[in-house]
Amino acid sequence: MSLGEIVCVLLALTGIGLLYIGYRQTNGTLPKNSSFGTRTRATTASPKAWVAGNRAAASLSYIQGAICIICGVAGFAVYSPTSPLYLVFGGFAVIAMFGISGFQVVRASRAAQHADDENTP
Repeated sequence: MSLGEIVCVLLALTGIGLLYIGYRQTNGTLPKNSSFGTRTRATTASPKAWVAGNRAAASLSYIQGAICIICGVAGFAVYSPTSPLYLVFGGFAVIAMFGISGFQVVRASRAAQHADDENTP
């Protein structure tokens, strides 16, 4: 197995991990201040804010996971030692992950800020 194939497999495995993190975020079972949660100043303010922020960010974790799995499998499928086409899928996944992470932080922070407010929807 070449380095390119290993990278594609690791990308798909990362996607599976992100789906699991999204599942834990949705259920509120991610431990407070976990390394795998969406950690911001607002989400770490209280246990209620942690759960609310991570629940709000869970859908984006699912999207990140799906992108990683799709790009990893597609990169593995088109891999050729003479063609760097698989790098396009890996590059797209990395750029998408960074972009989605920004939206994820904003969504989690907004939800966490309103978690302790009784009158805010």
